[in-house]
Amino acid sequence: MKRRPAIGNDPLDVLMPAPPADRLAHAPEAPRRLSSMAKKKMTIEPPVELVDRVKAAAVALAAPPHSLTIAALVERALLAEVERLEGEYNQGQPFPKLTRKLRGGRPVEP
Repeated sequence: MKRRPAIGNDPLDVLMPAPPADRLAHAPEAPRRLSSMAKKKMTIEPPVELVDRVKAAAVALAAPPHSLTIAALVERALLAEVERLEGEYNQGQPFPKLTRKLRGGRPVEP
C-alpha cells in the first residue's frame, strides 16, 4: 500500500508554501529581542511620508516568518542608530545617562 505524503511539521505549509528563495534573500533580519527591557512611552512626530512607509512595511511583513510590528521596527531602528552613534562618537560605549530631564522643542545644547 502506497503511503500518503505527510504534511510536515506545520500543517499550514500545505496552504501557504514557502516564499521563493530570492524573496528570502532580501528579507529583513529578525528583530532583536529587547522585550525583557523595561518599556517607556516616547512621543515623536515623524514626517507623514515616513509614517506611511513604516505602516506599509509593517503590514507587508506582519505575517510569519517576520511577524513585524511597528513597535518592533521602530525599536530596532532606534537601537541600530544609537549603536552607530555610540560607535562613531563614544568609542562604542553607551553615552552617559542623563541626570536631568530633556526639554522638548528646540535642540539640546551641550
